[in-house]
Amino acid sequence: MRELNAPQRKLTGACVIAGTAVVIFLQPLLFLRMLPLHDFLIHLRWADQFYSALQEGQLLPRWAYASFSGLGDPTFFYYQPLFYYISSTFLALGIAPNRAVVLAAAMPYVLTSVIAYQTVLKPHPHKWGLAGALLVVISPSFLFVSTHMGLLPWTLGVPLSIWFILESLRQRPRIAVLAILLCLVCLSHLLSALMALCCAGPSRLILNGLARRSLGTHITWGVGLTIGLGLSAFFVYPAVTQLNLINPDGWTSNRTFDWHASMMFPTFTYARFGARWMAFQWFFPVVVLAMALFVVFSPKTGSGSRNENMAFRYAIASLVAFGLGSELAYPLYTYLSPLQKLQFPYRFLPIAAIMSALAFVLHLNEGGWHRATRPMRNIAVLLILSYCAQAYFVQWSLYRNGK
Repeated sequence: MRELNAPQRKLTGACVIAGTAVVIFLQPLLFLRMLPLHDFLIHLRWADQFYSALQEGQLLPRWAYASFSGLGDPTFFYYQPLFYYISSTFLALGIAPNRAVVLAAAMPYVLTSVIAYQTVLKPHPHKWGLAGALLVVISPSFLFVSTHMGLLPWTLGVPLSIWFILESLRQRPRIAVLAILLCLVCLSHLLSALMALCCAGPSRLILNGLARRSLGTHITWGVGLTIGLGLSAFFVYPAVTQLNLINPDGWTSNRTFDWHASMMFPTFTYARFGARWMAFQWFFPVVVLAMALFVVFSPKTGSGSRNENMAFRYAIASLVAFGLGSELAYPLYTYLSPLQKLQFPYRFLPIAAIMSALAFVLHLNEGGWHRATRPMRNIAVLLILSYCAQAYFVQWSLYRNGK
């Protein structure tokens, strides 16, 4: 049989990646199987009201007419619209509301597949590059957010945040791309935009420093941010500046949204405040953290300095996300009120997980596997198997407990 050339391998790999993304979300797509979650029902109701407003000619809906027993409230004045534009597209095609929302919830996996293809398979068009791309796509914690938490706009913000961080970590970030990506993140999930900025900024400083030769790229990055915020200002500015009109204390003072109990790797906070999702705070993060550390402490691969290696840069960004989502950042959450608006510091986990997986598979494909000692290879295999086992756990849990 004739061996496939590079373009054919890329096309075949892209189809396999897309098929895997569909399989990952197959239970919700085919059977509408999700855990019985209050949040999913809220998004279903909001999607229907958003579409109704669009049908009435409102290009940027602001009012959710059915809230509070028909009295209504300004939900869409503050809540990001991009997810509901996507669900409205499916509704306009005549798809039932519940299936339209599920199809919109599947779009983040399409975006993640594109990221995996562009970042891993395109530069490594062979079977191990494809295997690495698939490892990125199956992200257990990412799927958990969709199916076990029902926080659908957040899941849309995750791959867009990843794309923004990837662009931010380039040696020469492109202003237009940065601006467009940041605008899309803001319109998909404001908290994801805050997290993306919190990850990208410190990561750039750690990797590039403040030397004069890096000043130009920092300025370029800042210009991209400014333009991106300007593009999304029609939504972001009124939403942020008028929070006082909707009792924003409910975001932080409510026991349900207590950030103290929502940190990754909780120890002293667990003793004092308890925990919300031990699977999300310990079970998933430990493997992802190990993958990032594996890259950081492995011998350098590729040409150029270590800081120029993209796998290393992605691993640093993942560790920054871990730091911001763990007890290491406890003082920041105590004194910086914007961080408290995140509600759950473990929100950083899906970003850390995908960045860590990208770093891990790139490192192995760029010579890390061949240069690794036998113990390090054994550790790499163990991490891969553990990650796959976690993905299976999420699917099995969805099968047993979903409705």
